[in-house]
Amino acid sequence: MVMSKVLCLVVVFTSLACGCARQGPPPDPRDRYVNPPLPDDQVAFIKDTKGGNFLFPYSAVVIEVDGKAAPGGLRVTPGRHVLVVAAPNSGQVNVITTFAFDFVAGHAYRVDRIGPFEQRPKVIDETTGKQYPIYAKPK
Repeated sequence: MVMSKVLCLVVVFTSLACGCARQGPPPDPRDRYVNPPLPDDQVAFIKDTKGGNFLFPYSAVVIEVDGKAAPGGLRVTPGRHVLVVAAPNSGQVNVITTFAFDFVAGHAYRVDRIGPFEQRPKVIDETTGKQYPIYAKPK
């Protein structure tokens, strides 16, 4: 009798533990952005900025391109694309900004924050050295 109660408790707790355990984050319901299979001179390159420390994170990460989940190491066709950029503020809460930008083939771009205390992004054309602050309101 006691053994059956113990066995029942073990089964219940094991079931609970298996039900609560996860194998990583849930799958992203969005389609993934696929880099175009074009030569380097026919695409623009976009990279994130990651830096700072745990007290003052200083980064900007592209999380979406044209409505699709963005992988790292982006390559886009020339022209206008809609980016969604996440920038953590000092409280580790992401500030999300959505904006459109016109990319030029053969250029390398970096998405960064305007400053350490400003979460709005800017796009830096590393080929020309020009910086483009984004004036869209963060969400």
